[in-house]
Amino acid sequence: MQLGPFKVTPDQYSLVKTLAAILGVLLILGALFTFLRSLAARNRQAAQQSK
Repeated sequence: MQLGPFKVTPDQYSLVKTLAAILGVLLILGALFTFLRSLAARNRQAAQQSK
């Protein structure tokens, strides 16, 4: 398989795919974590205001 100027063997290609999948999962987890944290902060503010 030809990938740009690099010749890639199937083994290397599956390794790259695995790395890409891991990176994708990490990105999704990071986004989720950030979202949950901002959500928790918003809930805390709302709880303080309702008192």
